[in-house]
Amino acid sequence: MIAKGYSMNALPDSVYPPPPTAPQLVCLPGMEAPDLDPKAIAEIIEHVHQRYGIVVPTERREAFSAELGRIQTGAKIESMRELSTRLRQGGAGVLELQLAEAASVNHTSFCREPDVLGYFEEEVLKKMSPQRSQRVWSAAASSGEEAYTIAMMACEHFGPQAAKQALAILGTDINRRCVDQANEGYYSAARVSGVPLDWRQSYFKAEGHRHRISEVLRSICLFRRLNLKLKPWPFQAQFDVIFCRNVLYYFDVPQQSDIAHRLYRQLKVGGWLFTSVTEGIRDLGTKFVAVRPGVYRKESP
Repeated sequence: MIAKGYSMNALPDSVYPPPPTAPQLVCLPGMEAPDLDPKAIAEIIEHVHQRYGIVVPTERREAFSAELGRIQTGAKIESMRELSTRLRQGGAGVLELQLAEAASVNHTSFCREPDVLGYFEEEVLKKMSPQRSQRVWSAAASSGEEAYTIAMMACEHFGPQAAKQALAILGTDINRRCVDQANEGYYSAARVSGVPLDWRQSYFKAEGHRHRISEVLRSICLFRRLNLKLKPWPFQAQFDVIFCRNVLYYFDVPQQSDIAHRLYRQLKVGGWLFTSVTEGIRDLGTKFVAVRPGVYRKESP
């Protein structure tokens, strides 16, 4: 039932997690230090913007440059100029995947922004009919914590078996590694430490040093790669609820406006959009009605 209405067979390019600070590049014997050519790096940053819509801010450029150095040395490419040329000429395959992962930032956790989740629970989830499958899209799912949090909330409200009938959750992300992790459902003890104890006992199984999401939750959630800049999005039906949190500010304003308008069209009338409380979309010219910080509703076609 999860795949009902989803056509996700040909989802495109992926991207995400660099570290928050510039890593130290260590060269092994016989390996040349990466060539951090400023002009070539600037070309790659523009390529990232054109291909993925992602803006690499000034404060992240040192860390991003270090990641480019890792890509260059790992692929045994002689210079940053050659890396830039290969990427801009197209058909770079694995290099593009690595670039996407370096360009994006992956900040996520279970039960994030409890005020927003609490509103979703009281005003949306508890008013859903268990007799009809509700479609939920986690549009920047990262490694799946947000989608699985929603699934746990649904199981607590409807019961696990009824939740499987009431909810179909799709999580998408541009980062291939994050999507793979989300589908596998394995998390470290540190990652699940913020989950309420009774939820951990009900929905996780300890396997060595890791914890795995229960089979019930994995049957509710499906994860696929998707570049939000892709046009059109490959969906066959609209959603009842969309979560698009902590992602819009990685795009410039024209891209933010474009994505916000397309999110509006992707929702059913009466549907809900949840953003981060720090991400306002009021100035992006959409028809969304602001309900409270981080919560919007589609009230007309």
